[in-house]
Amino acid sequence: MANFNKVIIAGNLTRDPEVRYTPRGTAIARLSVA
Repeated sequence: MANFNKVIIAGNLTRDPEVRYTPRGTAIARLSVA
């Protein structure tokens, strides 16, 4: 089983999340929080 990191962030999103994929197919999300 793969290792996963869990992060909980409280706040307001300032823009829509951007999702991209690595060459191996792993999803990576980038977001801004105020």
